[in-house]
Amino acid sequence: MEFDIVVIRYKEDFEVSLDQAVEDYLAYDEFTQGERVKKLIISGKTTSMSKEARQFIQKANRLRKDKIVAEAIVIHSQAQKVLGNIYLSFLKSQYPIKLFKNEEEATKWLKDI
Repeated sequence: MEFDIVVIRYKEDFEVSLDQAVEDYLAYDEFTQGERVKKLIISGKTTSMSKEARQFIQKANRLRKDKIVAEAIVIHSQAQKVLGNIYLSFLKSQYPIKLFKNEEEATKWLKDI
């Protein structure tokens, strides 16, 4: 069975706030309509996330774990890698999830799952 890949792309020089994270997930839920999907998250080179947004996203993804086939996250900096690894530690037992340095490798990994 093949699953769609949902791409979430964040702008450069942008901090994801709690309000933005909630808005993003409302749009995500509306778009996916409860279908199982693969997620490709692409951060901007300087994208960051507030602690509240990270906590919300971790909780939101745990609640959606049966609807997420796998998640690939493209990062660009050491700071993003540190935050990404923390995020992975909370979710890696829920579904396959991995950090990547470029979009092509991330997309290939998702297609191969």
